[in-house]
Amino acid sequence: MSEKLIKESQKVFMHMAGLFYEMKINTLKEVRPVEAEMLMEDDAFMDSIYKGCIKNASASFKKVVRWEHFEQGHSVKMVDKEVVLITLRVNHKRR
Repeated sequence: MSEKLIKESQKVFMHMAGLFYEMKINTLKEVRPVEAEMLMEDDAFMDSIYKGCIKNASASFKKVVRWEHFEQGHSVKMVDKEVVLITLRVNHKRR
């Protein structure tokens, strides 16, 4: 497989997971504004959010790359989901 194709797949997948993460966190803040900060400190709760975002990104990945102008050949199998999980954790800790 092409290294460029793998990098592009990783980049698209990470962007999608980040979008799902932002939507989930914003929804949490709207629905439970009082509990949101406390829940965001809970590692187990946040792990379930990260994994849910990765699951949603995996389910939507084929549709997104099909409708965009990307080349054929992208696959979820090219994405290292552990790297995505670690990146989501790091980005959350920075906030």
